[in-house]
Amino acid sequence: MKPLLNKRTSQVLDADLTLLGSMQIDAAEVPVYFVRRLEDGKTIGRLDLALRSRNKAGVGIVLAAGTDHPTCLGPNVVVPNLTNLSPDGEELVVARDGLDLAYRSNLSLARGGASPQVLRSGKQSATLHVPGKESVALVGADQIALFERLVAAAKAGSPDVQVKELMDGLGSRSPQQTFRADMWESLLNVYIGKGSKRGYWRLVTTALALESAPDILGRTTEAIRGLDLQRVNCIAATILRNVERDILRAHQREAGRQNLRSETEPDEIAAEDGSGDAAISEAQLLRDLRLLVGADAILVIRVAVEGFSQAEAGVELGLSEAAARKRYQRATQRLRDALQKIH
Repeated sequence: MKPLLNKRTSQVLDADLTLLGSMQIDAAEVPVYFVRRLEDGKTIGRLDLALRSRNKAGVGIVLAAGTDHPTCLGPNVVVPNLTNLSPDGEELVVARDGLDLAYRSNLSLARGGASPQVLRSGKQSATLHVPGKESVALVGADQIALFERLVAAAKAGSPDVQVKELMDGLGSRSPQQTFRADMWESLLNVYIGKGSKRGYWRLVTTALALESAPDILGRTTEAIRGLDLQRVNCIAATILRNVERDILRAHQREAGRQNLRSETEPDEIAAEDGSGDAAISEAQLLRDLRLLVGADAILVIRVAVEGFSQAEAGVELGLSEAAARKRYQRATQRLRDALQKIH
């Protein structure tokens, strides 16, 4: 291996992942890694997340100890080590030609490919490719099926998929339950996001990730109107302002990924009502809603403002779908009753 590397750096990044150094391909310095145990789903997920966090290093080559492996791991091309060995006297060495060919052949896929797709490398492993984004290793039938459905919907021109249809036949009730917490955090609003209606999900492409805050805010406004909050100016306006601020923060994070920047600073958006009263913090907002609807205020916020379905909000709060539905209906009725007493 040493003759191939123009820079040698033996750095253990994980018990199953080692950075060997880099090799020159055309004008690029290509990092070269060695990995083990890619036949194990948990190892794939852990190493994929670790390599995606090192995306500044550029597209690299991952030498796999076995032959059962995904096409890419993070923004890197996976190459089986055994099939690229050639004799050199009495020793076996890694053939440069094989690595060079594999790198060039799969470079586009490692960068996301030309169109969204899920490429299977086995019954329990696959790789998600989205143009302009790093590839993502998927492990297990549920993760693969979920993204296959989202990709199919995106390609069909109707990207929004209702959560019941999306999770039909899978082992969990919501997309979040299909992934470990750290992986879900890396996927949310980058590869998967809320649809245009409550209870719907969609594949996030670059165009969707940069969707304007006013467009999303418009849909949120419709949800709030359904609660008949228009006469409670302080609470309604505060919800809208806080949501708009959060949307702009998310927008700026994505814009930063694209070397862009929103002209509006999120903290410049004050949470205020129509009369210009002082800003109300999120904690105060939750407190005020609790005065009106009781302990289910957080359930109302999750469903009406943040766009979760009642079932999804119930999962987060430890409630069954039926219990979440009843408590949400009860909370909204309390809100209406409170409004009648106020006015």
